[in-house]
Amino acid sequence: MIGRLGVYFGRQPVGAVSADGTDRFSFEYEQSWLHDPQGFPISQSLPLVPGPHEGEAAHAFFANLLPEGRIRQLVARRLGISEDNDFGLLVALGGECAGALVLADAPPDAAAPRYRPLDDVELASIATGTAFAELVGGGGVRLSLAGAQDKLPVKLDGDRLLLPLGDSPSSHILKFASRDYKHLPANELLIGSLARVSGLPVVDAALRTIGSESHLLVARYDRIMTAEGVTRLHQEDLCQAFGLPPGRKYEEEGGPTFDRCFRMIADCSSEPALDTRAVIRWLAFNAIVGNADGHAKNLSLVRTVGGSLRLAPFYDLLSTAIYPRIARRLAMMVGENSDPGNIRGRDWRRLAETVQINPAFVVETVRDLAEAMPARAQAIASELRERHGSFPVAELILRHLRKNVRRMLDQLKL
Repeated sequence: MIGRLGVYFGRQPVGAVSADGTDRFSFEYEQSWLHDPQGFPISQSLPLVPGPHEGEAAHAFFANLLPEGRIRQLVARRLGISEDNDFGLLVALGGECAGALVLADAPPDAAAPRYRPLDDVELASIATGTAFAELVGGGGVRLSLAGAQDKLPVKLDGDRLLLPLGDSPSSHILKFASRDYKHLPANELLIGSLARVSGLPVVDAALRTIGSESHLLVARYDRIMTAEGVTRLHQEDLCQAFGLPPGRKYEEEGGPTFDRCFRMIADCSSEPALDTRAVIRWLAFNAIVGNADGHAKNLSLVRTVGGSLRLAPFYDLLSTAIYPRIARRLAMMVGENSDPGNIRGRDWRRLAETVQINPAFVVETVRDLAEAMPARAQAIASELRERHGSFPVAELILRHLRKNVRRMLDQLKL
């Protein structure tokens, strides 16, 4: 064994994760957690049973807590850790992760959470695609966020941004402007607002200007603000639930199909009728706005304060179609098609039959969303222009929506 980390829920030991010299992961629940009436499985792929969980599922759950892509490369380089060393990165970053678990070699400190202020001058100096790598892994900062976008967990204190230290919890995620994709924060704000008025549960977000750039401040759905501070809620994305590594989040790369995600949500949710309808609307919404990034890591299950599981509010919603370098194909197939402009009525009906719901309901859901979308988007764009002044991404999105909606409504007849 090359290393072992305790896994904690608050100060309560849940289990331990370890890795051997071949980077083979093992996770085992503590006996006290197994016998605790409030104990729960940390993942659908890691059932609450005695003995070690070994192999892909154990590795995948913890690997899915880590950053990906260029951000991972930068972090590994700064920390002097091999880029493919998942366990080494967990040791360095596992104090504050998605969900409620803390990974550490000793129980979390009982002292009050610790933070340090972040001012706009410091943030502006590193908001160039390197902010996460610049701040984590040193000076008591042990933070991790999945995904390839540069972003930072922060606590919002009034109007101040604070950087969590050690295992202190964050309340928000600051998502930085992208050097590769113009107006990304504004894109996400508009599309998220459009999703909300279209009846989808979504995270709260607002633009925050730092220096000359606008970034997106997103409220975490896996955190609750109380009089005592920030309370963590446990969550897992659907790659974790299926025991799949982050490299298999897209269907075409061996990731979960929509029907598998639908069935996982139906089986786990305490409100399956509500949550399965919501995920149908999510898929239709992605097709209409042209979001090619609706993969399995962008669907999650969250454990409420009462202990029940629900589909998490939707996040990372964008119109990727306005960026020429991003493929148009949806991350999950609809029937036999993944090109939003060519998905036919029979594709939606086939998807409905696969998940065993009324095909007419699905087609009507798509039609209702599509017909209302351009006017809703126009109204939101006007509001955002009034609030923020120039909002150039709005016209790009509106132009795409008008064109795509016409095509989708025509294709629904086939």
